[in-house]
Amino acid sequence: MLNLTVFWISKNISTGHAPPLGRCYSIRMQYKVHRNSIRRVIAALPLLATWHLPSCKTAQNPSANLTDDEHSNIQTSDFRELESKPPHLSNGKIDVKHYDVDLKFSSMESTDVQAKTEIKLKLLKADRYARLHMEKSTIQIKSAFVIRNSKQDPITFKILDGIPGDKGLSGSVLRIDLGSEQPAGSDLTLALDYTIKKPVRAATKGLLHRVDYEGEPIFATRNWPYYARYWLPSNDHPADTATFHFNISVPKNAVAAANGALVSGSFKNGAGIGSDGLRRFEWDLSTPIPVYGVSVVVGELDVLQDTVCFDPQKKLNTEETPCDQAPEKVPFVYYIQKKHREKSLYLKQAKEGVKQMILMSSILGPYPYQKLGFVTAPQDFNMESVSMMMMISPEATTHEVAHHWWGNTVYIEHWGDLWISEGLTSYFTGLYNEVVKGKYEECSSTEGVLNNPPDTDPLKIFNDTPYCKGAAAIADLRSVIESLAKDAGAPKKGRDAFLQVMRDLYETYKFKRLGSSSLVNFLRANTSKSSAKLGVSLGDEKSKAAISSWAQKWLAPTKQR
Repeated sequence: MLNLTVFWISKNISTGHAPPLGRCYSIRMQYKVHRNSIRRVIAALPLLATWHLPSCKTAQNPSANLTDDEHSNIQTSDFRELESKPPHLSNGKIDVKHYDVDLKFSSMESTDVQAKTEIKLKLLKADRYARLHMEKSTIQIKSAFVIRNSKQDPITFKILDGIPGDKGLSGSVLRIDLGSEQPAGSDLTLALDYTIKKPVRAATKGLLHRVDYEGEPIFATRNWPYYARYWLPSNDHPADTATFHFNISVPKNAVAAANGALVSGSFKNGAGIGSDGLRRFEWDLSTPIPVYGVSVVVGELDVLQDTVCFDPQKKLNTEETPCDQAPEKVPFVYYIQKKHREKSLYLKQAKEGVKQMILMSSILGPYPYQKLGFVTAPQDFNMESVSMMMMISPEATTHEVAHHWWGNTVYIEHWGDLWISEGLTSYFTGLYNEVVKGKYEECSSTEGVLNNPPDTDPLKIFNDTPYCKGAAAIADLRSVIESLAKDAGAPKKGRDAFLQVMRDLYETYKFKRLGSSSLVNFLRANTSKSSAKLGVSLGDEKSKAAISSWAQKWLAPTKQR
């Protein structure tokens, strides 16, 4: 019986299930459970040997029957208390399933914003407390409840001082006392009533209050990478995705834009004006997203809307189809200042964004959200907020649209794998240029490290590397597959084979997490299989060897901490 202990940094090759990073597993233990898979494990040892294999003790098996979201949160975060580790890390003890957010903007002036949020979560480890990221400088909790059998029971809470971050986070934590230790697997609903303190014009994090391009006041959230905690108590980390529901009340001349589908009324008028004189907008996002992907904007904005109709089955298609003949129909909405000085340019680029959505749908699969939405707001950068993109420069439109497949739907494992989101998105932005303009155009670089450790602060690697080296790595992957196709006697099918691999990658990890090691494992296992769907026989062993060489070239191993 084989008895080797290895550091399991990737998804289990035989089962596709990912044990927590940083733990050790005996292949003997895996063999007992998966005796028919031992040959695959042995075959994978050369690849595993290319990564750093630290000495460590065999750990206990992870909890069984965990969803991808729950499993990933355990992987990405150890069980230290939230206040005892760097504030950009996740609370691995919980998995938030849903946020129901109620926001009341009584005026377009910079005033306190009243908020109520219900948070549905699951305990992944037995605990008496539920901890959430929350910046005490901007949030004042008035009361907290736990909801049981439709009844709200008041509970106590405490704001804890945590470890400050070197990028501005205070590290403060909201600790909610559940009264007694609750078992692992417990489902809880927490209700918080709080005030978001009056945002100042100089604020750069969380809920911003600024002057727009016409000199009019506007509210907008800036959440990336970990600033949602400034207005929303949350597990503020990409390991913990959740669905969202928003009830937003705004002054009668304003509109409220947010993620997801409008529940009732119209984009411009919402559900009408309530007895308090405020206009109400209700939004629902039924697909889970990272917290940083949330977008809420309130302002006196022009609302332009349409319906995009297309056929995602047409190969490399960018053209719309008459709506009475189209299998796919996606609502389109653009929120912009009535007299924005570059309004025509933004709307022109929005048409490119529509083409990108159609193209990406034809390559990877249909656009997975309820609307294609944009808003111009005075932010610090463009942002791929799910179905409601924040735009400050129109030329970034096709990039932000591409994120709805890479980053918004195929999530990253942790911040150290930021290149998975940005590199794939950048590559597909260049591919759009290739299809539309006849030439691939995107930045390219060999500088920096792509796969960083799970405890990486994203702002420390927020540079050209995830974008440009990431795009270059994917472009080189395409070259590898095209070369394999040429050797197989099918040189004209090389690009199609590459795109089929990308489609299968997307379908496999849709609403799941993709990391560097799991990407390599997928490519080794599926590059030949995906190409065979097109009648291209690359050779399984030959393609595996080529992918391993590609991984060695671009994904330098990094020590897991």
